[in-house]
Amino acid sequence: MVKLVEDIVSLEKEAGSIIARAREEAKEFDRICAEENAAYRQSMAEETELRISEFRGEAEESLMVELYKAETELISALDKLEHIPDDLLQAQASQIVSRLRNR
Repeated sequence: MVKLVEDIVSLEKEAGSIIARAREEAKEFDRICAEENAAYRQSMAEETELRISEFRGEAEESLMVELYKAETELISALDKLEHIPDDLLQAQASQIVSRLRNR
């Protein structure tokens, strides 16, 4: 009977030791998971920031191209207006005045 009690006490100690090791392993696993999670979040944040930066650069470049085109068109249109002969403008103005008077 003494042997049985000793065996039970020994098994309880061994079970306690196994449980303690399992708890330590669980804590270590939890720590590793938290580190990996933090590293993953950091990686995703960096990747997202890089993608946003690339998109911003592409958008700015595209806008600059469109702005250049619009400015070129404006300069061309203003240049055409500047080169309309004065006699043609005078004739157009006279026609407008004449039509307004004949109403």
